[in-house]
Amino acid sequence: MAHTIIESKPMTNTSSPQASSPTITLGGGCFWCTEAVFVRVKGVLDVESGYCNGHTSKPSYADVCAGTQYRSGIYLSDEADRVVAQQVLNEVNAALSGRVVTELTSLDNYSAAEAYHQDYFEHNPNQGYCAFVVAPKVQKFVKTFADKVKQG
Repeated sequence: MAHTIIESKPMTNTSSPQASSPTITLGGGCFWCTEAVFVRVKGVLDVESGYCNGHTSKPSYADVCAGTQYRSGIYLSDEADRVVAQQVLNEVNAALSGRVVTELTSLDNYSAAEAYHQDYFEHNPNQGYCAFVVAPKVQKFVKTFADKVKQG
């Protein structure tokens, strides 16, 4: 079935954000949580929740909930990025004694999640799951990685 993913577009040239910005597609579990964190990262221009690498073309959330989901992954749209991504995975794996389970594979069958999933935490901060699950993760990110958080 499909994965939940976050597609983030990091800004590499601060003087011209409309220039061709590289895109990275990351899978990281619940996209409400990962999106809420990634929108706060310095250099990220946009984040979109969606699905990829499943067997269903343009799956719905209901389709994804019935299959394998919530894998961590780096999904490559350009094979030239594989070397860098593998190097980062190797470094993290070494630091964590081989416990990394993030898959690294080519991006396939991507589609955006339903509109109501986009910016879900921003639109629903008091919803139960957001208040008790997403918000603490966002707060932990902001506290732990304060130097990586966008200002304003």
